[in-house]
Amino acid sequence: MLDFKESKIILLVFVVSGIAFWSMYFLIPKPHIPNIPMPWEATKTNNIVQVFGLKMGHSTLKNAMQIFGTEAEVALFKGKNKDNTIEVYFKGTKIGGLSISAILALELDERDLIMLNQNIENHEVLPSGNEKVEFNYFALNQLIDKKIKNLSFIPRASLSEKVILQRFGEPQIKTKTNWIYPNQGLNIVRDGELSIFEYK
Repeated sequence: MLDFKESKIILLVFVVSGIAFWSMYFLIPKPHIPNIPMPWEATKTNNIVQVFGLKMGHSTLKNAMQIFGTEAEVALFKGKNKDNTIEVYFKGTKIGGLSISAILALELDERDLIMLNQNIENHEVLPSGNEKVEFNYFALNQLIDKKIKNLSFIPRASLSEKVILQRFGEPQIKTKTNWIYPNQGLNIVRDGELSIFEYK
């Protein structure tokens, strides 16, 4: 049986853990769905791209969570011969009937990188040979006031070429794999049936 001292220690651990959890729960904003502009309504003014009502370089992760929800993951991808990228990933959200996964890159400084390095939750080598480092919920909470550098999204259902042209119009620059809309700060990467919409 546990003695009185051990019981007090276990109780204290539960209390401290509970306080930490609920503190983060209330700090991270709950999602609400205002009248969000659709991605084909994105604008670029004075070199600032705005999509889903979020301004690149100005809006924060907290603002994004109010749109995409709080179910997000922070991960670092280490690619071979590529720059390492830290991303916040929203697996699934629905906006105006459009189901998407959203990926954000944030403006981080050296202190943020140190903090992330101290809050690693999982590390794995992907089939491609790239590495993925996942960070814990505390790390996510520490980043909620960081500004969004760029935003990408992937529709859950494949969008045909016809639908993309109807919604976004004819691209100013068109290659086999990239449809570029400079006036919206948009690059659509097309890879077979998969389309990735990059705003920056």
